[in-house]
Amino acid sequence: MSGDPHIPIHMLRYVLLVAETRSYKIAAQLAHRTQPAISVAIKQLEEILGQPLFEPEDRTRLTSFGLTCLQPIRDLVDHHAKTAATLHRISKHEFETVSFACVPTASTHLVPALLPRFLRKFPQVGVSLLDDNSSNIGSMVLSGRVDFGICSIRVPNPQLHFEPLMQDRYGIICAKNHEIADRKHLQWNELSRLPLIGSVALEQLKSVPELSTLPEPKVHIWNMMSLLAMVESGNGVTILATLTIPPSYSDRITFVPITGPILPREVGILRLAQRSVSLPCSQMISMIHEHVRNQMSDFAARHDNTA
Repeated sequence: MSGDPHIPIHMLRYVLLVAETRSYKIAAQLAHRTQPAISVAIKQLEEILGQPLFEPEDRTRLTSFGLTCLQPIRDLVDHHAKTAATLHRISKHEFETVSFACVPTASTHLVPALLPRFLRKFPQVGVSLLDDNSSNIGSMVLSGRVDFGICSIRVPNPQLHFEPLMQDRYGIICAKNHEIADRKHLQWNELSRLPLIGSVALEQLKSVPELSTLPEPKVHIWNMMSLLAMVESGNGVTILATLTIPPSYSDRITFVPITGPILPREVGILRLAQRSVSLPCSQMISMIHEHVRNQMSDFAARHDNTA
């Protein structure tokens, strides 16, 4: 209640020290204070409480009131000590968890190399990783479910801050034995004759004029592994970006670039605008940028099969 008196925690500690040691001298030594300071603080506490805690003729012996108060005082001091220790450990990131969500591009090409380095640097920090599409990742960041996302965006949101990481391009993904697998490139207007499977990427590109004349796919698959399995089996083709393809699929499916025009995709860090992040989270984001600069650009260059 707002009318309750404020009791400084150090006063309660002094009461415990005197009651347990039966000596103001020892209590002062343990508290790193002078004996008069201990005595004054206890008297001030008694004034706040309105009753004496120690007998007037023996200031080291608790009164009946003091004995009644002893356990609540001990509980409060112990709780304060545990809370202070917890706050200190939090400040050292010992209870921290960095949570982020990423598209398959990051989960396959970035995370395996990034996480071991991060955990070596912050062994006391936990990591929570979600794998999803860009649309869902944006919702996760907005709701605070994750600290940040690694994804692409087509429509900017003023509530979100986007830091570009890498760029690749969209194309057709097909089985190795598909009739278009040997093509160097395709035009957008050639897609209408292909058994196109709907995907998140296709949904993101619906506003592109070149796609406005395409027939609506009869099959839509939102899960990346299911989509790749369908394509690998030869039951259709789909539109994906270059780096979306997991390395393990490089000898099982083929990427055929689409030209006229070339449509780029930008992948980056997505987080809440005007919201600071924890030190480990900030360090992870910095490590992501560093990793992309050092390695992902080379990977993209090797796989950018332009016409």
